[in-house]
Amino acid sequence: MDKLPLPELALRLAKAKEFIPQGSKWRHYKGDEYAVIDLVLYEASSEVGVVYKPLANPIVTFVRPLVEWQDVLEHDGARVYRFRRLGI
Repeated sequence: MDKLPLPELALRLAKAKEFIPQGSKWRHYKGDEYAVIDLVLYEASSEVGVVYKPLANPIVTFVRPLVEWQDVLEHDGARVYRFRRLGI
């Protein structure tokens, strides 16, 4: 896979941050709540990733691809977002 130019990567990241800003709080479909620390790029694939911590016990930091963050899943017979933003 060819690397994208840095300005294009920066634009991709900036667009993602419009929808998932740093410091925003989200609830996972299973109930836990998380704070977004930052959005980053995976170096190998140029894919956007979401860096986040649990609100209840922020001793670990996770990263998940943006496409997974935005997934719609089947849960208890209903279609739900993997993460829903809190406080909007």
